[in-house]
Amino acid sequence: MALLYEMDPYSVEQHYVLPAIEDLKRRIKLVKHVGITHFLRYIRCVYRSFTPGPDRRILATINDQASFTAVRFIRNHCANLIDGGQRGGLRTDHEAAFALFVGEFGRKGVSTRQLTTASKFVRMLFDTYGGMWGGSYLREVLSVESPIRKRHEETQSSIEAILGQSLRA
Repeated sequence: MALLYEMDPYSVEQHYVLPAIEDLKRRIKLVKHVGITHFLRYIRCVYRSFTPGPDRRILATINDQASFTAVRFIRNHCANLIDGGQRGGLRTDHEAAFALFVGEFGRKGVSTRQLTTASKFVRMLFDTYGGMWGGSYLREVLSVESPIRKRHEETQSSIEAILGQSLRA
């Protein structure tokens, strides 16, 4: 997909990126801004469970491979469309996330279905975690929709203007 995106970004955005964003927004029931409830729905949609790993990091089991792949592709290839490509300002503090997770859930894994918006672990991911499970990651992915749509509208207007002039000539 990355090679195709390099060759024809318009088509990939039109037929893969925008539909993926629309599907994600529908699944998390997003209307305006990402809140903690939307974030938890996102976590449940993409991930099945979290487990403490042997290296003091948290491991995630993917629930929906297509959504995971789309979100990751959008974040890695389209984030340059927002804020000049500045990604996330948040630090990914794996140690703090691990300590909070183990403190709340122990050394066993936890299903994302068991997570709630009151969970300190979920709150930390939403508020301050800069990694791919963080709220900032989701906001970045969703924020590329507007610049893509604007650029596509401008492209469409340019094509119509060119065609309109050639038909008049």
